[in-house]
Amino acid sequence: MSHQTIRLKDWARLPAGRYRRDGPYSGEAFRDDVLAPALRGCDNVTLDLSGVYGLASSWTEEVFGGLVRVSKLTPEQLRKRLDISLNPELQKSQIESYIADAA
Repeated sequence: MSHQTIRLKDWARLPAGRYRRDGPYSGEAFRDDVLAPALRGCDNVTLDLSGVYGLASSWTEEVFGGLVRVSKLTPEQLRKRLDISLNPELQKSQIESYIADAA
């Protein structure tokens, strides 16, 4: 079973924007260039969201809701293969709602 850990802070300290046109650290860029390829290449991915200056709701929805819409992963597949580590834990319920709503 292959596993990969991605630390968002290594990619961007201030991820922002929904679409690529919004800047280089957009949710679309992270999803398509970092997270989706990791999920295609590994059985399990741990995504560490700690250590960044904040997560905008548009960025977060594009990454996680977009994985369901664009990558054609079901919410169940995504929950099984993606472990999310973040601080504070309160944001985890927000992420879960984006995944569920995208289905």
